[in-house]
Amino acid sequence: LFPGSFQTIELIAANPGTWLLHCHVTDHIYAGMETTFTVHRKSATTPPLASSEQTYTTDADGNEKIELLGRSLNAMEANIALLSLFIIGLVLLITVLVLFSTLALLRRKKPKWSNLSPSFQVDNL
Repeated sequence: LFPGSFQTIELIAANPGTWLLHCHVTDHIYAGMETTFTVHRKSATTPPLASSEQTYTTDADGNEKIELLGRSLNAMEANIALLSLFIIGLVLLITVLVLFSTLALLRRKKPKWSNLSPSFQVDNL
């Protein structure tokens, strides 16, 4: 592969266990560019999610609660929270773009003192 490129593979996992996935570039391994994946034994039911991976629960009334940022939210609260985070992200993006474009414009402008003639003649030296 060329630098900055990637390859997508499809894997049919039939051998249970935890496996290491990496490339053979030593610098990549030292930089942490490796991962593991686990293949579970085939069973009639899917394995349960670990408690850290569960994304929703149900309360006593049977309403679904979604875990978001460490809090249990109902669907409407989760939608409001996600919309708020999206809007905050857009505002930050626009702010960064305005700042970078302002800096680019300021770099293009010539300083006022550059238009003045030198106080002595350079050609006479």
